[in-house]
Amino acid sequence: MPSSPVGDHPPLPSPLVLLRLPSDFRFERVAVDTVTSLARQLRFPHEKVEILRTAVGEAYLNAIEHGNRRDAASEVEISFVVEDGQLTVLVRDGGHGFDLQRLPSPCLEEKLAGHSPARGWGLFLMRALVDDLRVDHSATGGNRLIIVVRRQAGEGAMGGAPPARPGLP
Repeated sequence: MPSSPVGDHPPLPSPLVLLRLPSDFRFERVAVDTVTSLARQLRFPHEKVEILRTAVGEAYLNAIEHGNRRDAASEVEISFVVEDGQLTVLVRDGGHGFDLQRLPSPCLEEKLAGHSPARGWGLFLMRALVDDLRVDHSATGGNRLIIVVRRQAGEGAMGGAPPARPGLP
């Protein structure tokens, strides 16, 4: 059963896990620990678990800083959806949107020379590590960063999926 759209985002399948966290950097550990536990339960290989940890941590911090502009009253919503041998993580914030394709890639030489900010590696890292990274922006407000990591390369239709466990698909 599809989940309800937030704003005018198109619906996706219902989440297996849904977190609503405050815009507080101290809660990054909750987001990272949740994806770690879920990926391990789904028997993702260690390197894929580490990719998910990095991507979810970066996405949560970016949602607080750039999307919600550190507004403590704003929440970050993180949904975890399992289907077709992959884990899809959706990170929603209250931002005004950005074009992922127009963001420049950071230049290590310029950063080391002090000619550009030391920050700005988060989305670059996520794009390099995950199988798919997209951004939806709602005309009624809010961003939805979509992170997809497949359990195995080329896996689909739950090929090679672990046996069903109580409470998990």
